[in-house]
Amino acid sequence: MFSRQKGSLAGTEKTIDFDRASEFYDLYVHTTADIGFWKRVAGESKPPRLELMAGTGRITLPLLEAGLPVEGLDYSAGLLAVLERKMRAAGIEAPLHHADARSFDLGKKFGLVFVGFQSISEVVEDDDKNRVFGSVRRHLAAGASFWVTIHNPPARRGMVDGRTVDLGTFHLDSTGEDVTISGRYLLDESTGIVSGKQTYRCLRDGRESRLVELPMRFHLVPPQRLVELLRASGFDVVERLGDYDGSAFDPPSSPFFIARCTVR
Repeated sequence: MFSRQKGSLAGTEKTIDFDRASEFYDLYVHTTADIGFWKRVAGESKPPRLELMAGTGRITLPLLEAGLPVEGLDYSAGLLAVLERKMRAAGIEAPLHHADARSFDLGKKFGLVFVGFQSISEVVEDDDKNRVFGSVRRHLAAGASFWVTIHNPPARRGMVDGRTVDLGTFHLDSTGEDVTISGRYLLDESTGIVSGKQTYRCLRDGRESRLVELPMRFHLVPPQRLVELLRASGFDVVERLGDYDGSAFDPPSSPFFIARCTVR
């Protein structure tokens, strides 16, 4: 039986309420470019392992299928329900925690904690990032690593200039609808905060059956600022990568900033 342990979510502020669109998430978020990287990282760490902001398990599930036990945590019950169904279909069991990454308490230490897919950007305020990092530190075993990833702002700015981005048209098997997904995002250069929304236009038999809109807000974090926040939370950044192929971080050209941290 699958275990989904609920943390305290009273008063939780969700910068992106994925419960509103959890049924659509896997239609357009399906890259595998980082899976080999996370398998290597997980394989080099000792269990138990924990993925924060695990969503529908795009990373969690391949790790489990590869025989690398990992637990998932997310504040979206809708996304976790999707992951739970996929795990059941695959005959896989693992603990899933319905909790806030800023304030969770799982009562044990982990040999690896990571935030994949640049999801820490959804924690907009620096004080809240510090809360996440503090929670992580309390859950790390001696000698364990914490990995955190963000987009490198120079590589991301072109998609957050206020233009509408077409994310594709897909068939939703559960309802028989065709879903056209688009997004519009605008960066505030003075704060690094991006605001916008994703739109899911659903059609059945050529007629619009419903329109779902998901407001979005995230922080395009400068890498140096992330390093400062990690250090303030008691971490040393001991490895800095620029992509999931293991290349070193290059500030003007790398698509990502991928940091391995240890407790100071």
